[in-house]
Amino acid sequence: NMVIDINLLKRQGKTSEKFEFQFEIDKNLALSPDYEFKNAVLKCEVELKEDYVVVFGEISYTVLGNCVRCLEKTEKPVAVEFDEIFSERPMEDEYSYKSGRLDLGELIKDNVLFSQPTVIYCKDDCDALKNITVD
Repeated sequence: NMVIDINLLKRQGKTSEKFEFQFEIDKNLALSPDYEFKNAVLKCEVELKEDYVVVFGEISYTVLGNCVRCLEKTEKPVAVEFDEIFSERPMEDEYSYKSGRLDLGELIKDNVLFSQPTVIYCKDDCDALKNITVD
């Protein structure tokens, strides 16, 4: 559960703070049934503004899946940068938070879905298809 306590930061007199979380990616977020995830890390900086909070940083993880050409088990590292606003009265493209607790779960879910490769190749020039002849 990746929650940042904004009230605590305010009590400590801080306006910004860096965080790093290691986390598990929910298998239900996989775009392909053979995908597995590992080494998921979120590094971010939180900036407290007057009536909202800015969270920016990077999510990185590795997808394990089968090469779509040769079906070889393959690992693909992914890194996605984000820059989001959390507000207690969120506008359309902002995340909400309540009672000083910033839950990064939704942000992680959105970014994993958005950054995940739809197909994986063991190498860019995997030539398994060249061996298939079509009469």
